[in-house]
Amino acid sequence: MPNIILRDLVKKYSRTNTAVSHLDLAIEKNSFVTLLGPSGCGKTTTLRMIAGLEQPTSGTILIDGKTVFSSEEGINIPPEKRGIGFIFQNYALWPQMTVYKNISFGLENRKWKPSRIRERVTELLKMMQLEGYENRYPAELSGGQQQRVAIARTLAADPKILLMDEPLSNLDAKLRMEMRMDLKNLHAKAKTTIVYVTHDQLEAMTLSSRIALLKDGILQQYGTPSEIYSEPANLFAANFVGSPSNNLISFTGDNVNLDEIALSRDEMQLLFTPVSGGAAIMNGQKLVIGIRPEDICLLAHGPLAGKIYSTLPSGMETIICVTIGKVKLNCVQFGRMDYHIGQTCTVDFKNEDAFPLFDAETGDRIALGRIEVV
Repeated sequence: MPNIILRDLVKKYSRTNTAVSHLDLAIEKNSFVTLLGPSGCGKTTTLRMIAGLEQPTSGTILIDGKTVFSSEEGINIPPEKRGIGFIFQNYALWPQMTVYKNISFGLENRKWKPSRIRERVTELLKMMQLEGYENRYPAELSGGQQQRVAIARTLAADPKILLMDEPLSNLDAKLRMEMRMDLKNLHAKAKTTIVYVTHDQLEAMTLSSRIALLKDGILQQYGTPSEIYSEPANLFAANFVGSPSNNLISFTGDNVNLDEIALSRDEMQLLFTPVSGGAAIMNGQKLVIGIRPEDICLLAHGPLAGKIYSTLPSGMETIICVTIGKVKLNCVQFGRMDYHIGQTCTVDFKNEDAFPLFDAETGDRIALGRIEVV
């Protein structure tokens, strides 16, 4: 049974400002679901509505099968009675309290016995790798340690659901990577449902069991990281998820027969063979194909001639931008390599994964398929 259900959830700040539009979402128990999207897409508003910190305009929210908000039934359970822990972007630790006191304070207010509090705080210090820091104050801790204290404090009362609003945004790149590891480990150990807000698609891809991708308050796609990466529902999903980003190439499409589509432009002629989805099109229809950088290979002798536009070697991999006529393609090669700008090369496409084909006008994906150069 889903841990959280959102039904036709709407949040309007005015007649012309809709933050969340008719959102339906089912979040399974013990899953790690990320609300992902650009700034202003409604992800934080959605999180705050689940927590009870923001009242929806209309719709229904259920937690563990219990209605905590319903516009029709006039139900609005307060935040403290929803069994939810909330971790904010700015940690909100009490500076005058030690690490131990920050974690234990909420339990003392709940009138837990001192022996039980000590046991729980000791357990959390060990889980969050904070043993030996219990007598330090927040100002004496690194950003990553402060974040772990904030998480431990929120977990202290054993909430059923943990909500996190961009908790790693204040950390540097190295600490963010370490904290991603910690959060993944925490989720496995704590066995709690986590709903996580970020605009960082790498965080979403590496942490989540499922991603809810939002744009302008509207759910674009809900699926596993692999599904959203490999089978984007529309052009927004294809363009937003992935680093380097997807190569989205515009073509004119013509039916060759029931099973194949010719994709034509001056620099490139491709044959698209669908493997799933209904790909019936009108001749001359404007189409876009998505080609992931790792599905492009540079060869000694390939079917497409190009030139090196630039290279970005990073040690483990090299991002290479190639021009074929007016088309720029980003590709990724494993290992450290370099090319001269302007150097000629040849290109081909791997067919290990299916490529998404989109209608250029609607932006919707119409098929997944294989491509070959003709």
